[in-house]
Amino acid sequence: MLTPHGVPWQPFSRSGRFSLNLCSTGSPGEYCFLACVVAAVWFGMGEDLLRLVRRLGQGGLF
Repeated sequence: MLTPHGVPWQPFSRSGRFSLNLCSTGSPGEYCFLACVVAAVWFGMGEDLLRLVRRLGQGGLF
């Protein structure tokens, strides 16, 4: 929905697409946005995220 290609209004329809046209895939802006999101998640969940990754690596959450 954020890319110029958009999403169809109805499934399996090629006409009537909806797009916000905010970014294009593969652009440098996309990678900057991804870096900002990763930094925000890391800042907000740092130690908890590390514990979760370690627990997943040891065989799961439960």
